[in-house]
Amino acid sequence: MPNKRGALPFAYTATRAGARREMIRAMERPTINRQALSGVIIAAIFGIGWAQWGASGLTGAVAGVVRAVTVLLGAIILVRAFRLRRIAPIERFSMFASRGYRLIVVLEVIAIVAGSVLLNGTGHPAYVAVWIAAVVGVHFLGFGPLFARFYYLVGAIIVLGAVAALVVGLAGGGRHAIESIAGLVTAATLLSAAAWPLTRSGDLSGFNDPA
Repeated sequence: MPNKRGALPFAYTATRAGARREMIRAMERPTINRQALSGVIIAAIFGIGWAQWGASGLTGAVAGVVRAVTVLLGAIILVRAFRLRRIAPIERFSMFASRGYRLIVVLEVIAIVAGSVLLNGTGHPAYVAVWIAAVVGVHFLGFGPLFARFYYLVGAIIVLGAVAALVVGLAGGGRHAIESIAGLVTAATLLSAAAWPLTRSGDLSGFNDPA
């Protein structure tokens, strides 16, 4: 006959082991939905692009370091986001399918193209980066009242970076200085916004829920 007295410790150990496995699975389970992770991916890709643009205004080893670091950081964010997206829950509300989102993005593209053509045509190509950054920032501000207050912060920082670049340009700074400020502030903001929801301490509500 089996030892009934010895069965209790075995059952207790098995229960603890099962609870431990469930706890590990819960920790690995994403707390951010697919829509939010799509936003993370988009922000990381554009963050890398803006960093390369901003680094073009730098010289020597500094430019190389900025390019390498931002590409590495962006790649880490992308790999993590894609892995989580495969097992993330599907949300009921999709901002990407909403009329407000589409309207803001269409207006953003029109403003970027029109402003860039105008600045280049009037002999002010140095301010193209400022204009595009400002438009990108405003488009995030437009997301704020529609989707989440988190976008107010992202948009405000990018707009302030564009204003700072404009001030530098009007004060006599060259094109490299203007593009560096506008590009790197926008890049840092986008990469930070992409990385934050992937951390355990990040406030995921900014990406997940409508305002």
